[in-house]
Amino acid sequence: MDEEADVAFRFLPGHYFFCRTLALPEEVNGGEELFSFAELSLESLSPFPLEQLAWGYLVDEAARLVFLFAACRPRLPAEALEGWEEAQHVFPSFLPLLLRSPAEPGIVAIEDETTLSLLNFEGQSRFPKQVLSAPLPEEATLEDMEALRRRLLVRLKPSAQESELVVFKPRKVSGDSEALTFELAKEGREEFEEVRLEGEETVWAADVREPEFIVAERRRRKASQRVGIALAAAGGAAGLLVLLVLLTWLGGWLVSRREALVMEQDPMVYGIQQSSDFLLQLEQFSGAPFRPFTILAAANKVLQERQPRHIEFTSAALSNNNEVSIRGEADNVEEVNRYSESLRQSNYFTEVILDDVRTRGGKVNFSLNLRFNPDSLEELLAQPEPEPEAVAANDTETTTDETIEPETATPEESP
Repeated sequence: MDEEADVAFRFLPGHYFFCRTLALPEEVNGGEELFSFAELSLESLSPFPLEQLAWGYLVDEAARLVFLFAACRPRLPAEALEGWEEAQHVFPSFLPLLLRSPAEPGIVAIEDETTLSLLNFEGQSRFPKQVLSAPLPEEATLEDMEALRRRLLVRLKPSAQESELVVFKPRKVSGDSEALTFELAKEGREEFEEVRLEGEETVWAADVREPEFIVAERRRRKASQRVGIALAAAGGAAGLLVLLVLLTWLGGWLVSRREALVMEQDPMVYGIQQSSDFLLQLEQFSGAPFRPFTILAAANKVLQERQPRHIEFTSAALSNNNEVSIRGEADNVEEVNRYSESLRQSNYFTEVILDDVRTRGGKVNFSLNLRFNPDSLEELLAQPEPEPEAVAANDTETTTDETIEPETATPEESP
């Protein structure tokens, strides 16, 4: 058997064990009842106290049979007891042959480094009728081994002296406390068999260490398993936390990078926005239902129709809301009032507000705020549009300012 399996699983020499097969009463079920039955039966069969026994058992539920095996612990050699507490499980060396199911009638043997065990199976029983073991002689030759096998064979069944004996040798053990697999090689052949010991209760029932130790060891392993699960969960949580930290850092870096790109593009975006606003204003202005010079022409036309004319425009301010603000000067206030009244009576403006009338240096300065009447646009368009130079205005600009003040002009001397 390989060294790794030898450390995890210990196999005691079979020739230290005695074995019995007992019928299992109908009233005995598994668990504690089965353990108590095996313990009481062994106590009545063994000449040694239970405290001195290394024992275990297997159960055939279908046949209602219990197979007991026990060894006197004080008689076991020191090397056999070495490492018991660290081992995963401790079994008798012949245990794998008890697991061959269905067992074929006849005698089979298992041989390891220290012991040769022969098991005699009869009928369809899973458990052998007899188990006979002997230690292997030191530095034995092939003839010595063959002679030992024949002596044990005759002791089991004299009529089988000339029969061919099938000998198994353990190769490997794998698994855990819930299921174990034993790999057995047939001597003289390249083939091998696998047998299994399944179920946690069954595995621990076959372990020959003290019942108190087994109970404590099972608790310890379950606690270790829970600790392992908790550590694995903690490791997973820590890994997830690290991942979240990395993702947070990456997200922060991406956000800062994006903000930097946005800041780099702010001047370009601002320029585009300004251009868009300018284009929008042009579009609104171009779509307005008036033309600046036509509106000024309307105001000038009213002025030209008056005789005599003592009014001059000094500036005009236009907006895209059909509004115009005209500044000018006249010889006297009456001229200004008559001109504003003429504008009101014309069809060109819906609102005429006379504002900021001042007398300075023998001249009257005034300001008129006019709202153009869109309905008169066709009448104005039907007339030739005057050139910009023909309009009596010294300054023309576009603004959105609008001031509404008292309409009637009164003479006001400037200080």
